[in-house]
Amino acid sequence: MRYDAYRKVLDANKNIKVVATGSGNYDRDTSLKAMTDILQANKKIDVLLSNADQQTEGAAIALKNAGYDLSKIYVTGGGGTKEAVAATRAGEWKHAYLNFPATMGSKALEQVINSLTGKPVTPVIDADTIGPLPAFADKALLDAHPEFTGEWSG
Repeated sequence: MRYDAYRKVLDANKNIKVVATGSGNYDRDTSLKAMTDILQANKKIDVLLSNADQQTEGAAIALKNAGYDLSKIYVTGGGGTKEAVAATRAGEWKHAYLNFPATMGSKALEQVINSLTGKPVTPVIDADTIGPLPAFADKALLDAHPEFTGEWSG
């Protein structure tokens, strides 16, 4: 579904050329190999999109190994891992899509306890607004919140 959503937006913009896609299976090493293979046939990469930080990490390693300066490429992932937050803060990634799994688990448990104790239950909790920061973070936002390092490592 995420891939289809990316493609729907990208394909609607004729000025965007998707030169390759690779499957990372939410794994850094698989993504490193996939991007290494992609770079064999495609020497000009301007953007790296991924729906998982682990995949972005592996692809970023391949780009660095091939001599790319990540600060000159639009790189983003999804998940808000500690590694993604650090890479975004360092200027290597343009944005990090943040997830807050510890906060999400805490809020879910709170609703279970509410249900068991007869208190009002919030049936839906918006994962994009539940954390201490907006879901889409760039370097400026992260620099303004140096205490935030991410809630998980991927």
